[in-house]
Amino acid sequence: MNFGLQHNENYSSNVELNSTPFNIQQIQYPNYNNNENYQWHQPAVPMTQRYLPTAQSTRQFGKQLQNIPNIRETVHQADQMEVDEVPHYRKSARQTQSFVTRQKTRSNRRSDSNRCGTTRNSNNPVLSKNQPQLLRSYSQVHYDYQCDRDTASNTQFCSEYAGHIHQYLLRLDKLEQVDANYMGRQTEINDKMRAILVDWLIEVHLKFKLQKETLFITIKIIDRFLEKEIVTKSRLQLVGVTALLIASKYEEIYPPELKDFVFITDKAYTKEHLLAMEFNILSVLSFDITFPTANRFLERYIKLLGNDHDIWSYAQFFIELALIDIRMLQYDSSVVAASAICLAYKDLSLAMSCVQASPQYDQRVEQYISQSLGFNETDLLICIKELQFIKIRSTNSTLQSVRKKYAHPQYSSIHPYIFQQS
Repeated sequence: MNFGLQHNENYSSNVELNSTPFNIQQIQYPNYNNNENYQWHQPAVPMTQRYLPTAQSTRQFGKQLQNIPNIRETVHQADQMEVDEVPHYRKSARQTQSFVTRQKTRSNRRSDSNRCGTTRNSNNPVLSKNQPQLLRSYSQVHYDYQCDRDTASNTQFCSEYAGHIHQYLLRLDKLEQVDANYMGRQTEINDKMRAILVDWLIEVHLKFKLQKETLFITIKIIDRFLEKEIVTKSRLQLVGVTALLIASKYEEIYPPELKDFVFITDKAYTKEHLLAMEFNILSVLSFDITFPTANRFLERYIKLLGNDHDIWSYAQFFIELALIDIRMLQYDSSVVAASAICLAYKDLSLAMSCVQASPQYDQRVEQYISQSLGFNETDLLICIKELQFIKIRSTNSTLQSVRKKYAHPQYSSIHPYIFQQS
């Protein structure tokens, strides 16, 4: 049985399937490389340089990306293949196009020189040499603050729009303020249960090593949801964990997996419970989870007043303490952030450089910061007293997650102010 195989000169020998096992390597196929009729089989890019996505996970694609050929080399190889096929047409077309391009460039140069009143032999400096100076002198961008002007070269800071973004967040903060008395409409939960939940979420947030903004978005989602929905006591923890899940998806690059959130609840809820509650929260909030937080305002104010790491850390301690107390919802997030900075400056006994240089200003830090940031001094003083009371009460409170967090050695410079005996 030969399956119709016949003797051919291009084959080295006949393959007898009955006598010996079939081996495809024994077959020698005709060589088409030297044949002019089969040159179109040659690919533009060799197979060894082609990218084959064999990575099994997203973290392994970095190594595979190194095998991608340069796009210019690929286009050049493909273009060169077409040139070899039709040499006369391609070369003549390119020569005609390059000639037309050179003629247009020369005519544009002549028109520009005549328009500007200069000649090619003039001694005027070339524009390319003075281009950076001209761009800076004719720049129409206006910066309200020096800190934005200093970071203008880094596009990630969005210095050109930072002032407008901040003003928009201030307006949005007043429009989307949560009602501080919403807990009165709940039937099974109260302020203490909310405080216990927030204190536990701060500890979970620290365990997962998430971004600071993720924590503030989580608490904001919880308050906005409880403001609109009646929640039972047995499902309050589910609301908190699901809010952390939503905030992690929104803010983090690599959020924790769903099974991790089930694990931290000691498997009191299943994955189906979390997914159902996630849909419920997003439906109630109309998928609107973009809102300003005290953390974002604090970052902006620290940048305006001078980047001081101790002031920033101490003010961060105050705004995280404010998350636990529901009474702080009566103040705007921007006011809480500004009051935290005032209290941090007062406790650390730092003199403001602008106050020292201007005798007409009052020596009180509250007045300087209120005038610098555009707040009413009375509002800041009331909020500062609330933060001072929260700090004193946290010393003997059973909710110690924030104080344990800032007991870490990286905050050792502010330990004397956090753990001092009041």
